[in-house]
Amino acid sequence: MTVRPLQSVWRFSRNELSGKPGAVHLTHRKRSGLTQGEVAFLLGARHKTKVSDYEQHTRRPMLETALAYEAMFGVPVRELFAGMFDEVESTTHRRAQILARKLSTASRTRLTARKLDLLSQITSGSGSEPVHQP
Repeated sequence: MTVRPLQSVWRFSRNELSGKPGAVHLTHRKRSGLTQGEVAFLLGARHKTKVSDYEQHTRRPMLETALAYEAMFGVPVRELFAGMFDEVESTTHRRAQILARKLSTASRTRLTARKLDLLSQITSGSGSEPVHQP
């Protein structure tokens, strides 16, 4: 039996997914008909309180939990936890800018140039596409 992600069953408008950063996974859970207890079971959590905490933004999910949400609903983690992603992306951009300033004072080698190129991509990117290096 093939299990299809819930994303293929429900389509959401931007208005339905806007608002609080956790609105996406909350909306998917409610549309699925799953209770917090049932989602907790699928996540491997002992109590539905964890699901409530994720939905109320009082707890940040571990990577395994975030990936379980993605597996459940067929929606990328960065969309399910958009607010958290935005925070992490912003912090990473600031750190990349700091590192680029430090490296720009170093001697110019091919390696330094490659690093500066990557850091430039990180800081100028919209965050919509991951940066891959060959």
